[in-house]
Amino acid sequence: MNESTTMLRDETYISGLEDFCRKLLHPEAVLVELGSFGGESTSILARFAGQVYAVDPWEDTYQEAILHGCADQNIVNYLKKVPVPSMAEIETLFDERTRNLYNVTKIKDKAENVLGNFADRSIDVLYIDAIHTYEAVKKQIQDWRIKIKHGGLLAGHDFDRRTWPGVVRAVEEAIGKPDYTFSDTSWAYRIKD
Repeated sequence: MNESTTMLRDETYISGLEDFCRKLLHPEAVLVELGSFGGESTSILARFAGQVYAVDPWEDTYQEAILHGCADQNIVNYLKKVPVPSMAEIETLFDERTRNLYNVTKIKDKAENVLGNFADRSIDVLYIDAIHTYEAVKKQIQDWRIKIKHGGLLAGHDFDRRTWPGVVRAVEEAIGKPDYTFSDTSWAYRIKD
């Protein structure tokens, strides 16, 4: 397996996430990323944040679970046809991509199991990009919101009504319209309470 076989993101994704980072992150930011997969987003976030905690269980069931939230049948069909590396291979790719990123801390576990690792109001940015169902995103927003500092950011990926309607519904129910959206479908809301 080489990196090019597992590059899932196109240039729009890369530039959109970089725009998110340039606009909203600062070099001292403590960021928790829920769902790190192969480390593409992790490595970009790490260029702009002071510390990135990459939380992912890298379980084999993830590949099936991610499709449950996808409303675009073309994407579902495509992902079911193409050879997909195992989650062990994806985790190895993550490890390779982040090996020399000293501001990245890998946490191999489910998001709900590591809440206690972070004090309330201790992180600057929460970036949600794990399971994309309404229920999963809603739960992560509810569980993690208290961990974000006043003035910090509740953020994530796949704010796309056509492809990921559950993500959009969960976000809009929690916060209304995001304060920021980006070309890669990243979204962010500044915590005011």
